[in-house]
Amino acid sequence: WIKENIKGMKEGAIPPFGSIWKIRVIADKNLLKNREIIVNSGSNTESVKMTSAAFKKAEPELKEAIFSRKKKKGV
Repeated sequence: WIKENIKGMKEGAIPPFGSIWKIRVIADKNLLKNREIIVNSGSNTESVKMTSAAFKKAEPELKEAIFSRKKKKGV
């Protein structure tokens, strides 16, 4: 699907800016609690460091969900 629908990007290097391709972006709320995040840049060798606020501004239709949780003690 990616190869056919996301033109100009290498598989595994797609940046989280889905609005470019009219794709919904969902990010983990716990990730967005960090002041700065590092995301794919469209390259397999380079990344982009940005603030969570800048990411939210770049993706105004961003949906937030919880994909991770704290590990329980003793588990």
